[in-house]
Amino acid sequence: MVLGNVAVRWDRAHPKFGVDPDVLLVEPTPPGGERGFTSVCTWELGHRPPRVAVEVVSESTAAKDYGEELHKSGSSTNPPPPTTLGQDPTGDT
Repeated sequence: MVLGNVAVRWDRAHPKFGVDPDVLLVEPTPPGGERGFTSVCTWELGHRPPRVAVEVVSESTAAKDYGEELHKSGSSTNPPPPTTLGQDPTGDT
């Protein structure tokens, strides 16, 4: 199932920590996914980490997406997954 703007959470002890990618691919579809939902919580039955998650970053959102979002995405006991991949088609950075 391809989803957009759905929260991904992986630390049950800190459920507000996580990421909110623009697009993600989740297989298999979590229970109730056909009706829509707002979070994938990997500790819940039937919820699995996304196979792919994409965050589209523009100049106006770079500080938020690469700064504060990365810092809040992990907790002291469960850091975020190591998945930052960047592409700068103009070569400006």
